[in-house]
Amino acid sequence: SIIGNVYHELGLFGQAEAMHRVVLATVKRLHGPEHADVATALSNLGAALQGQSKLAEAELVDRQALAMRRRLFGNENAEVAISLENLAEVLGLQGKLADAETMIREVVAIQKQVLGNEHTDVATSIQNLGQTLRMEGKLADAERMEREALAMRRKLLGNEHPNVATSLNGLGIVLDEEGRLDEAERAYREALALRRKLLGKEHPSVAESLNNLAILLCGQGKLAEAEAAHREALAIEKKVLGGSHPEVANSLNNLAFVLRDEGK
Repeated sequence: SIIGNVYHELGLFGQAEAMHRVVLATVKRLHGPEHADVATALSNLGAALQGQSKLAEAELVDRQALAMRRRLFGNENAEVAISLENLAEVLGLQGKLADAETMIREVVAIQKQVLGNEHTDVATSIQNLGQTLRMEGKLADAERMEREALAMRRKLLGNEHPNVATSLNGLGIVLDEEGRLDEAERAYREALALRRKLLGKEHPSVAESLNNLAILLCGQGKLAEAEAAHREALAIEKKVLGGSHPEVANSLNNLAFVLRDEGK
């Protein structure tokens, strides 16, 4: 429902859940238990439950939506891919990474069939697969997916696009975890420069890039540079997110570690 989706966008997930449950009951009464609108209502309800960290319940609802869409539309359908994406996200949040990987691989296959091998949605799903593989510790496979997504985005969107910066940031994280710190630093710096240029200097994504770079620099022993990057990230987050935001607390903690290592 429109109202439920507005609640969701505002972060009012409890109200969104209540509204989506009303809509679900209504569409079942109007159309019966097996209908595209019922699947959509289930999908919306799953998102509201996920927003409240009711992950087991969200998984159950997302699985119902997926099964219904498979029955209604067949396996190779954009709506099925959306349900798979939703379910993969919930599974990942529960640490069920192997299951999430399976879901995302099916999303990529469906999207390639429906949209073609080179499409911005395909690139996004490939990067999502890379992130999941990284969390599973499959770093070589994760790097390959991140590079594939980056190359596709450069080809489709050009070199200067926020999604290219997102891919560079994701690649940097994988390279960082592989211990390839010089390559990771280059990727982080390119992502940071792009985000500053495209999004402005005071943007949460710029702060994210600064934090990633700062942690890497700290690991390389470049403590003064790390401190400066953490301080810039912290200033952005305080201005944009407010002083009580969890990201501000994380940045304060990171800065404290650097200051300790500097002996300050």
